[in-house]
Amino acid sequence: MGQTDPANAEPVGVVLGRLRRSARLTGWHLGRMVGMSQAKISRIETGQVSASPADVARLGRALGAGADVIEDLAARAERSQYRMTDWRQSPV
Repeated sequence: MGQTDPANAEPVGVVLGRLRRSARLTGWHLGRMVGMSQAKISRIETGQVSASPADVARLGRALGAGADVIEDLAARAERSQYRMTDWRQSPV
């Protein structure tokens, strides 16, 4: 999976969710495989929490993703941890 344009890249959780469904695993089963709760898997997939690069790599390996896919997802997860969020209310 070569370099993707970050502006057009799917969220990491969306990709992980698709990989999980392709592997025909439930969130519970994947969580058992990697030592995470089903709730955490769900929150990662829905974007409610940002996954750490280590968690993304662990999930990717458990789902049988290629090294290039895992590397890309982990790098994107790392960048998202450093992204600043502006919590100021925007003008109406």
